[in-house]
Amino acid sequence: MSRCPACGVDAGAGKRFCGECGASLVDTTAPTATSVPSQIPTLPQTSSNSRDPSSGPRFLPGAMFSERYRIVGLLGRGGMGEVYRADDLKLGQPVALKLLPREFEGDSARLDRFLNEVRLALKVTHPNVCRVFDIGEVDGRHFLSMEYVDGEDLASLLRRIGRLPEDKAVQVARQICAGLAAAHDQGVLHRDLKPANVMIDGRGRAKITDFGLAGATSGIRGAEARAGTPAYMAPEQLAGEELTERTDIYALGLVLYELFTGKPVFSAGSIAEMVRLQRETTPASLASQVDNLDPAVERGIRRCLETDPAGRPASALTVAAGLPGGDPLAAALAAGETPSPAMVAEAGSEGGLRPVIAVALLVPILLGMVAIAFLGVRNRLPHKIPLPKPPAELAVEARKIIEASGWTDPPADRAFGFGRHQDYFDWVEDNDSSADRWAGLNSVRPSPVFFWYRQSASYLVTRTGGHVRPSRPPIDEPGMINLNLDPDGRLQWFQAIGPDGDDSEEPETAMDWAPFFELAGLGPDSFEPTPFVGNPRLGMDTRRAWTGHYPENAVGVVRVEAGSFRGRPVYFKVVPEWARPQLTVPTAPPLSETAPGMIVGGIEVLLFFGAVLLAWRNNRQGRGDRRGAFRLAMFLFVVELLKSILRTHHVPTLGELHLMTESLATALFRGAIIWLFYMAAEPYIRRLWPDTLIAWTRLLDGRFKDPLLGRHLLIGALAGIGLSFYFSSFGQIRGWLGIPPNAGEIHGLYFPGVSYAVSNYLEVIAEAFVVPVAMLLIILLLRVLLRRQWLAITVLLALVFALGFARFPDYGLAGGVFMVGF
Repeated sequence: MSRCPACGVDAGAGKRFCGECGASLVDTTAPTATSVPSQIPTLPQTSSNSRDPSSGPRFLPGAMFSERYRIVGLLGRGGMGEVYRADDLKLGQPVALKLLPREFEGDSARLDRFLNEVRLALKVTHPNVCRVFDIGEVDGRHFLSMEYVDGEDLASLLRRIGRLPEDKAVQVARQICAGLAAAHDQGVLHRDLKPANVMIDGRGRAKITDFGLAGATSGIRGAEARAGTPAYMAPEQLAGEELTERTDIYALGLVLYELFTGKPVFSAGSIAEMVRLQRETTPASLASQVDNLDPAVERGIRRCLETDPAGRPASALTVAAGLPGGDPLAAALAAGETPSPAMVAEAGSEGGLRPVIAVALLVPILLGMVAIAFLGVRNRLPHKIPLPKPPAELAVEARKIIEASGWTDPPADRAFGFGRHQDYFDWVEDNDSSADRWAGLNSVRPSPVFFWYRQSASYLVTRTGGHVRPSRPPIDEPGMINLNLDPDGRLQWFQAIGPDGDDSEEPETAMDWAPFFELAGLGPDSFEPTPFVGNPRLGMDTRRAWTGHYPENAVGVVRVEAGSFRGRPVYFKVVPEWARPQLTVPTAPPLSETAPGMIVGGIEVLLFFGAVLLAWRNNRQGRGDRRGAFRLAMFLFVVELLKSILRTHHVPTLGELHLMTESLATALFRGAIIWLFYMAAEPYIRRLWPDTLIAWTRLLDGRFKDPLLGRHLLIGALAGIGLSFYFSSFGQIRGWLGIPPNAGEIHGLYFPGVSYAVSNYLEVIAEAFVVPVAMLLIILLLRVLLRRQWLAITVLLALVFALGFARFPDYGLAGGVFMVGF
């Protein structure tokens, strides 16, 4: 017969709970110390109950507590107080009530710390964690109300049966890992993980209990760190060093060792002996105690028991991922749960590649880069229109032309670069449908490619940020001078803004425009006067215009316009026949031109408001990966800010403050947009297709040396090379089919400097992150609306095809295929 320690009634043999008061008849609670004493105490060899049976329970069965709870019986006592089974009459469910030790009530600092740690534990909600409901106070005694688990703690179970069968032990181990990971996800350390604090409920599921010592995952050290059960403390915890998640991982290893073997790792009689065993001995092999044990179990547990915290697994999910059999992601999805970001990151294998496979991926990547470079060079303007003079030499020539024109004042600021006359390319597309219509670009006069040069008496401040362009900032301030030269240095355009308030009465001086004709490579004798019809919007007191031909081109008609003010040239322009008339009143564009913009605009509006709704919902329900979203947003913010800084034309004036403010605002906006999109899409992707986020989550976690990440980067690079090759060869394919090449296929604007080129590469990097997230969000929104994944993808492809067909009407169906492939 066994006697109930709570009420003294003979309870009978083989029972776990008293039939009279409901108290536990099994010793389940190993002593939990609130700190390690200065004198080394003797450690128990096994877990034991620390309560004094003679003292009896504080509350008898049937007693009311806090006018809400009816006591059923005493469940146990320990260093952290008494635990009673009770019925919550307000909610109509059983609960466990834990009364804190009296010494807590007399130490305000200790009580405040405990209350703060309980607030952390209140955030942990997981099927494998015993939920803490609330904390209250009655008659000066604080108590916790917790989930009541109708079952047996693991320490008691192991004493009864020795150890669990391997398959059941793996199942329980995985559940313990999941519960501990959920606590760590909320920034909570358990600090007292041991078999006595793991309950096995009536359905055989493990639940971690007793978060009475739980604390934040950082900043705990010294005497505060030593609180817990010495037999299940990590070396750094016994030494009073700072605790981390890996401290709990060590205790997890001790628990799993007992789970699979039925025996504790160390048998020490004192803390000093425990420290010595941890540092000087190696735990006995699990295989020597359990026959036919899967080696993966031993490898995982030994990693947990590393003396150096850095050698232990980074998280409990890493431990679970190393256990034999099963898929933690599949298990979470089967249980109706959304796997956490940490679970996703730890899922799957390391994913390394054999060298032969890595080389097989790397070779086509390198060959593809060479092929793309070859195709790209053939389609770039420098290949079709060579640049015989570097920009610096052309800038010197531009400056000489300005000084020779009488504008000798030194400029305060200047900028230059290359561009192309879009009017010419539009004119050719409208008038030439041959397959080789771009073959003679180098012989066109004036050249479709030009070198632009700008100088100003004041600093060139771009009001909308960015680099100085031929028309940005506007040419509207006195002292501004702009001109264009062709690649050989011949003049194409000259424009100067004279000073304000020039009220001199100097007589008009006849300008000799012959030097300007010579600078433009034209013979003035072959040009005939004609009425001036241009609209340069400049103050001029004389205007002239002529028509004629280039010496080497007697077919095309060239118009030259010029103007002066007070005897100085302010305007000179060579106007070819393909130039768009300046005085033409613009007409509304046809629907074929506006349709793509309307489609894109509608998608952007729906995307933004859909993202706001989903992100707000996910954030409110705590489902979003806030850390990952923040890191991605910060990365994009830095990339956008660097791009803006490199692209902006900086000036040593107060205008620079405006430019920097605008750069910061733009970077913050785009960082906020990617945060919004990621918070909207990521939880659903993690729920629907978690396997696709494994490498991505590891990347956001900073595991840049992860083999799986390297494998995915190689595969992604190969896919990107394939798409780039498709894009670069599309014009070539059109030529083989006899389809006239599109002007957009002749690309390659000439960037004004290395910094601008680097900023464009940064823009490509930013787009590589934004576009995939946006596309996933579009698929999700379509899936929400259409309720079918295949239908959502079909509609998306149809929209992209329609956009390509509308955007490239002269491509025909190939335009839609091009957009889908891109």
